[in-house]
Amino acid sequence: MKQQTSEDERYQTGYKYSKRPPKDAREGEWFAAEVVKDDFRENNFYSDERRYSVAKLETNASRALGTNASADHIWSNFSSETYKKLPAVGNIEVWNPYTD
Repeated sequence: MKQQTSEDERYQTGYKYSKRPPKDAREGEWFAAEVVKDDFRENNFYSDERRYSVAKLETNASRALGTNASADHIWSNFSSETYKKLPAVGNIEVWNPYTD
């Protein structure tokens, strides 16, 4: 049987695929210091399981704005109640390459 490891042990050994700050650290300061280290890219998936608003990340909004799996839409049988209860994205700024 595989021995279980604590969250801190997984972080320290690179077991976890995404490098995250320790619980007592200030996230922004920790990432600013860690991202410049030579080994930051090693065993780092650059992700976690939290949801982030596309309005905050300012990435491609196509998928984030999709509504097919929302309540009463065509794919709603394939989405969770949690997904259906997500708040709207809100206002975002977009760039139109044809007009700008």
